[in-house]
Amino acid sequence: MKGFTLVLALVPLLLGASVYAERTASSARTASAGPAASAVPAASESRRHAAVDADPEAARSFIESANRSWSEAYRRGDTRAMAEFYSPDASLSLGSSATLEGRASIIEYFAGQHSLGAGAPSLETLDVVTIGDVAYEIGTYGMPSRSDGESGDSGRYVAIWKSHEDGWRCQLGIWTPVVAVNARP
Repeated sequence: MKGFTLVLALVPLLLGASVYAERTASSARTASAGPAASAVPAASESRRHAAVDADPEAARSFIESANRSWSEAYRRGDTRAMAEFYSPDASLSLGSSATLEGRASIIEYFAGQHSLGAGAPSLETLDVVTIGDVAYEIGTYGMPSRSDGESGDSGRYVAIWKSHEDGWRCQLGIWTPVVAVNARP
């Protein structure tokens, strides 16, 4: 949970102070709504109801299922199915690489990785916390090479998901590769 404390401390910077303030105020208003406010918003509910606190277990279940579906879509090279994973204005930061802005840019990147021979990523959710209509996920990833199935990229990620009328979508992803650090004697 230490990692989550850091993520939650960075939320105002990642989302912008005014958006964060609006979401925090909205969460505070809906927190007093009681137990009925803990259900994941249904697709038919209005945007006004989307700010109700989501059920953390239901959100985690959805996110884990979406991660498996995304990996399968990547394996097939199905960019249309991969695109459904992301919000239209999503961002993805790939460690020391450039930050990708927008669904189309993210999908173009992964299509390129697929064509270069990168194997299907494995995504393992370690923790999910929900606040209002936003879910914060921490996990690990591995992206093996298709040639040997072992070498490639691996590391940790943080994803911020947003509940939309048609389900949860990844709004922001930050992938950080594992880098070997030489220990000092």
